[in-house]
Amino acid sequence: MKIRVDDAQLVDELVQHLRRSGCLATASDVAAHGDGTTVEVQLPAALDESQARMEIELYLRVFEATHPGKALDLT
Repeated sequence: MKIRVDDAQLVDELVQHLRRSGCLATASDVAAHGDGTTVEVQLPAALDESQARMEIELYLRVFEATHPGKALDLT
């Protein structure tokens, strides 16, 4: 799965947050969409993609709660 991050200053912190939560996460620049970064994320311990998506969405909501006004988009 991919997470679109508009604020590049948050990328390292987001990647570390996801890794602490048991995810595999790496960042890459997004050229096709202008400024921004995509974080590739996987959750190896999940039983299936549906469970992985649900857990990753939860980790993102926690991150957003500690970073008010910063929205992340899971694709």
